[in-house]
Amino acid sequence: CLARLASMRARIDAAGLAPAQRAALLLNLGHQAAQAGTPALALAYGSLAQARDLAVDGSRLKAEALDALAQLYEGQRQGDAAQALTQAALEHAGRQPPGAVADLVVALEWRLARLSQAQGRVAAALAAYQRAADQLERLRPDMPIELDDGRTSFRALFEPIYLGLADALLQAADGAPAAAGDYLRRARDAAELIKQSELQDYLGDRCATDSVKGGSPTVIPAGTAVLYPLIFPGRTELLLETAGGITRYTSKVDGADVRATATAFARALRNGDSGYQAAARSLYDWLLRPIDAAAAAGHIDTLVVVPDGALRLVPIGALHDGSRFAIERYAISTVTGLSMTNTGAPAAAGDASLVAGAAQFGGVVDKLMLTAPGKRLARDLARNVGGSGVAQGRMLRAPVMPAGASGERLVQDMRAALALPGVEREVAAVGALLPGVALLDERFSVSAFSQAAGSGDYSIVHVASHGIFGGSADASFVLAYDDLLTLDRLQTLLSGEQFRRHPIELLTLSACETAEGNDRAPLGISGAAIKARAKSVLGTLWPVDDEAAVQLMQQFYRGLKQRRLSKTQALRQAQLDLIRTAEYAHPLYWAPFSLIGNWL
Repeated sequence: CLARLASMRARIDAAGLAPAQRAALLLNLGHQAAQAGTPALALAYGSLAQARDLAVDGSRLKAEALDALAQLYEGQRQGDAAQALTQAALEHAGRQPPGAVADLVVALEWRLARLSQAQGRVAAALAAYQRAADQLERLRPDMPIELDDGRTSFRALFEPIYLGLADALLQAADGAPAAAGDYLRRARDAAELIKQSELQDYLGDRCATDSVKGGSPTVIPAGTAVLYPLIFPGRTELLLETAGGITRYTSKVDGADVRATATAFARALRNGDSGYQAAARSLYDWLLRPIDAAAAAGHIDTLVVVPDGALRLVPIGALHDGSRFAIERYAISTVTGLSMTNTGAPAAAGDASLVAGAAQFGGVVDKLMLTAPGKRLARDLARNVGGSGVAQGRMLRAPVMPAGASGERLVQDMRAALALPGVEREVAAVGALLPGVALLDERFSVSAFSQAAGSGDYSIVHVASHGIFGGSADASFVLAYDDLLTLDRLQTLLSGEQFRRHPIELLTLSACETAEGNDRAPLGISGAAIKARAKSVLGTLWPVDDEAAVQLMQQFYRGLKQRRLSKTQALRQAQLDLIRTAEYAHPLYWAPFSLIGNWL
């Protein structure tokens, strides 16, 4: 590799090119040499230095060469040299029209922020992070979801810059107690920008979150607190926002430990293991115990969590303080971000519902086997191994495929494995509690669902059918009797003018699950709410027990409609009913039900 790069350098030198052409080729060569590792470092330094010297002052090429050199020095932990080169690059970039170098300026300011932070210069780091974030926000509408190198812009830019900004703001708050409130609010805002960017990345659409109306309330209701866990190397920060302002708590636990424990905890619950308690207590100690005293003093009974990364896989209500589950203390819901949540009060009028379910499946099974997305979904469903641990022998809503089947036999086996015996009873029970339209089995075709959606004004849409939410919107589906309901298709079916005027209060997906171990998969549930213009969505994190699901849904809707409880309080009461039943006391049965979005 080194010999090839050296030969390229010799050819460039011998080509007799104009200075600007030669500089551009040397810049490219320098990048390749830098990626080749230590043996090629000298060649990288030499090529980039010559590119810098050949490039015209004030040109983008000059700024790019200086940027590449600064990156090289930063990688070698030569901070002073990297900083000087970065500042020089910003000076040359400043002579260009802003639109011609905006992306480069983001990278340069971000490096200045990192270098200043490493030197302990908190104010300089914060200023640079803020400039980088401001520039990135201006670029956001035109920023591609996927970059040329295959990385998403969220992973490459939005997440690290906004998380770095939040970190710098928290550090600034440490040194300025009088201004701490303002710094904490700005850190909260940075966390919200992370959430917006990630959901846009998941849905593959920069405009996806623009349809949300209502926004964050000026004042959080009394009795409610919003919790932002922010995971950093070496510590986990908690921002607790109530009507009285924002309070900060710091847990001295490494972010990697939090993520690993959260993933293991979610896996244990999903598998019905009995050894989940240690992880449940650790996570409680890190995430909830620091806020318990303040919550008690403020008479907080509703906790709205804005989870980060692996914490999205965790049902917060299943955390345990050693005496009781968190759900026994708080009504708990989650939001992807408060700024993307329609927090308006429930509409006074309109109580109609659209209830659809499939206890058995028709033509959709053939389509599962014929389409590439469907085959992925079929493989995901087929990998489910049924109950284990406390769930062994239970009727989980997770199909188990016989091994070795193929052709028509495979389709028949898949159809049998997909059957959901409890859905017929669920549709009947929910339909009895909610006035409106009910569609079951072959009546739950895509066309019938579309016709029903277009002819009614529904406050609740309840879908009891298989579905899975994967790592992107393209890998997320709900099964109708005859066809797949993708998120985009769901948006089309629920795009009528009546839903624009009166958004759906609640979308329930009672037999769906998120892809195991993928911390982005729960974003699909949030994405479904946004696509359906629903204020909130009730979904499940893993395959649920058939009988437990029917019982919980009945109790949930009774609390919502007959007792006039808030959505999150109605879900809490339904979960408590299962906890108090010995047969369903394990979190496997009651914890997967997750309310995301408007909790009122």
